[in-house]
Amino acid sequence: GRGQHSAEAASLQTEVQRFGDLFVTRFSDGYDRMTAKTMWMLQWALDTMAHFDHIMLIDDDATVIWSNFVPMILRSAHQRLYLGHQHKYKGVKHCEDDKAGMMLKKNCVSWKQFDQSEYPPFASGFAYLVSRDVARAVVSSALIRLSTPGLPGNVEDAMVGVLAKDAGVDLTPSQQFIHYEHDSLAEKCRKNPPAAVFGNAREYVLNTMTDHGRRGLPLCMNGVVS
Repeated sequence: GRGQHSAEAASLQTEVQRFGDLFVTRFSDGYDRMTAKTMWMLQWALDTMAHFDHIMLIDDDATVIWSNFVPMILRSAHQRLYLGHQHKYKGVKHCEDDKAGMMLKKNCVSWKQFDQSEYPPFASGFAYLVSRDVARAVVSSALIRLSTPGLPGNVEDAMVGVLAKDAGVDLTPSQQFIHYEHDSLAEKCRKNPPAAVFGNAREYVLNTMTDHGRRGLPLCMNGVVS
């Protein structure tokens, strides 16, 4: 998002001009604008990238194991694909807006913006993938919802699931997108070599490669660790 202070904005603009590695939206970044930021990113990809089959959104605390991820994508559908780790919570947390229009509690949405009691199945926001046609459909659905009550900005992953459902696209859950858990990750890794891991994954991967390298566990974790 746009820098909130003049010095920050100038620094971001210098980065863009020098390296061309940032896409800066017309609004300031913030937790309550995550849904809008995601829609801008998808629209930017659709407008500027002539040829792509899929686009993946990844948090900076998630790790992609590319040697597992790429073969998985090559085997995946190129249309109507919304792929990720299915979030275990589906109940909607409703609360009222305060005087400033901000939500009082994290992950709360107002009844005015979303009046249902449950979200459709949706992918956890740490890493998920959509095909090009789904990216376009999600953006179109967002524009429709913005013309009525609006879109909750602080539950981006849930709202992507809602927008996909509006477009008639269901989540394809994948066990290759996994949460970092000290006790269960190793067993999950043996059964389903992951393509993306959420949380303190770098530490786990490096420890796994060091402690269990001779027992073959790194076969689950080979590739790039970022």
